[in-house]
Amino acid sequence: MAKVKQLITIANQYFSMKDIRKTFSMLKPFFLKHWKAYSALLFLLGFDIFFTIAFAWFFGNITDAAIRSDFEELKRLIPIGIGLTVLNIISNFCDIYFETIASNGLKKDLKEYLFKHILNLPAGVASNLRSGDLLSYFTNDIHSIDGVTGSSLINLIRLPLTYIAVLIYLFQINWVLSMISILIAPIAIVAGAGFGLLLKRNGRKLHSLIAQINNTLSETFQGFQVIRSFTLEKKVFEKFTRENDDYFKLELENAKLQAGIIPEYLISSVVFLTCLSLGAYFVYQKEMSVGSLLTFTNLVGYLVYPLTGLAGQWAGFQRSITAIERIIELVEKPVASLELAAYSPVKSNMKSLEFKNITFSYDENKMIFQT
Repeated sequence: MAKVKQLITIANQYFSMKDIRKTFSMLKPFFLKHWKAYSALLFLLGFDIFFTIAFAWFFGNITDAAIRSDFEELKRLIPIGIGLTVLNIISNFCDIYFETIASNGLKKDLKEYLFKHILNLPAGVASNLRSGDLLSYFTNDIHSIDGVTGSSLINLIRLPLTYIAVLIYLFQINWVLSMISILIAPIAIVAGAGFGLLLKRNGRKLHSLIAQINNTLSETFQGFQVIRSFTLEKKVFEKFTRENDDYFKLELENAKLQAGIIPEYLISSVVFLTCLSLGAYFVYQKEMSVGSLLTFTNLVGYLVYPLTGLAGQWAGFQRSITAIERIIELVEKPVASLELAAYSPVKSNMKSLEFKNITFSYDENKMIFQT
């Protein structure tokens, strides 16, 4: 019973809507600033799904045409294939371009906003912040928010839509094989979500440990002379080695968990071989053409990949939230001023200086000057 409650607690943390709302509330101004790039990515999402199905359709039809020795059909299909290839290249270029704006542009703006906020913090608050923590915000935390920006965010929409579109298309080819693929899909969801849940648990530890390592390095380099004066080299080295070992162990644990997602590939292979074997039987029974079987086997992976991929995206999303949480903790500290302080020279309208009725002397008999 205690273990069940513990799992429920972990699951609630994993699917915490409070953290999600807080994250998007923080990033909302930056998303709005780059709304054109995100709109373009959403538009290109439709093309991506279209090309996925279109290429599978093309391979299947050109195979059937070759088997039938239908030269006229081949002449009709080849220009279509060339056109699809050219359009796909253009689409990929646009996707990479707008992804860079949506992701790296947001990070650039977030860095500037965070740096300005730190400069505007009261002196008492700023003096209590460790330099290693401050460096970690810019070198690690901001670069760990990929799971909530750019293509990773769009993938949370793309993958379910891809699954639905492919499923509808495959049902038109052979509903029996499609049903078999659907029955195996829940196993892929559970496997991917389970490993994603385990991966998220190390997120906060990793970000905190990186901040500690950066702080140790920063304090060491800034106080190098003091360390040598008091012969603290060995003690500092042991501290750094201990933190570095802890970081390596956490990364190794994450690697083991990521390697544990092998069931995803196992499930994909089982689905592919099952559909290929039964599809070959349907071809033998003349219930399917060879081209239809080729189309089906090309697309059947999209009945598994979007589900396991969605679980992986969700795990990355959660890990990015742990990085955002650290940034929010700093941003929530009140600032001394909303504007950056800047030196402004005093402007004087005085054009001349005139002295009248002024005398100076060290004694009454010897006058130094008189006006």
